[in-house]
Amino acid sequence: MTLLIAFPAAYFIASSPPRRQVWLLFLVFLPLWTNLLVRLYSFQIILGDNGLVNQVLQALAFVSEPLNLNCRGTPNSHTVGYG
Repeated sequence: MTLLIAFPAAYFIASSPPRRQVWLLFLVFLPLWTNLLVRLYSFQIILGDNGLVNQVLQALAFVSEPLNLNCRGTPNSHTVGYG
């Protein structure tokens, strides 16, 4: 089934003018980027200052103030996003 869709689509993209190829490839890769963005934003929400992890830690009295779990701007800030 994939071959019936993928080969004609690839042929159509390859035979299109270069300007149209860029837009067609953008449409092909857009779902992959969307998944990455949703995953990164969900990590920011969960690990934020008022996020789920900090709320649970404060409710259980493990910490008195929110922890900085987002790690934005640190050398290892990409680790959470790609982990």
